[in-house]
Amino acid sequence: SGYSYFYENDLGGTVGWSEAKLKSTTIFIGSDKVSDVIIKGKGLQGEDWTRSASDYGAPIFEVNRVGSIRHILVIWRGITELYLLDTAKKTFSLVSQKSGLIDVTHALVGKCE
Repeated sequence: SGYSYFYENDLGGTVGWSEAKLKSTTIFIGSDKVSDVIIKGKGLQGEDWTRSASDYGAPIFEVNRVGSIRHILVIWRGITELYLLDTAKKTFSLVSQKSGLIDVTHALVGKCE
């Protein structure tokens, strides 16, 4: 859970930070690379949705690894997502920026299993 920043164009008049939640995020980590990032959430109309980076053919890069902390970058359909995964503290963070001049920005933090 966390917050999303929306500009007027995206939500018909809503501007500023709003609460945001994802149902779940699954990050598949192999011994030498991250193979997939799957996100589940609810849409604006209450509909459930699932997105898998590998299903979209989105490249997944582990851009940094220091101890238990990994930074994972996913680029799909012009959207860049940066994840910070801390396996020791069992938390993850997401900062997502849609294409354009910061159309939508998310700041989410969640606990990991």
